[in-house]
Amino acid sequence: MRLFEATGVGAFLLTDFKDNLHTLFAPDREVAVWRSVEDCLKAIDHALGNDAARQTIARAGQDQFAGLNDALDRFVAKALARNLPITVVNHATGPHAFDTADDSETTRGIIRSILGFFRLHLLV
Repeated sequence: MRLFEATGVGAFLLTDFKDNLHTLFAPDREVAVWRSVEDCLKAIDHALGNDAARQTIARAGQDQFAGLNDALDRFVAKALARNLPITVVNHATGPHAFDTADDSETTRGIIRSILGFFRLHLLV
């Protein structure tokens, strides 16, 4: 799997350090890196024991994915230009597929909001 595929879908990526990695991603901010087998094992233990750090790196890596934010920005801009009602919800600490993977009050609130939208706009 290539770096962009993993980060593009919001996965936490632990990869071996390369001298040119910084031209694509910020090491240890957008992807986690290791430089030796011992370093790799420590990084795995750290990632497995620290959900928040793992989610932060995964989210930052996904945000770096080329085109994703541009497509979202174009969608919002077109909706606003047409004066359409739009609500953007950002779960800042939510992992990919947070609606199934993160049982928190924030997640439940987002799901309630989406269901309310469906109820209001889609049910007759």
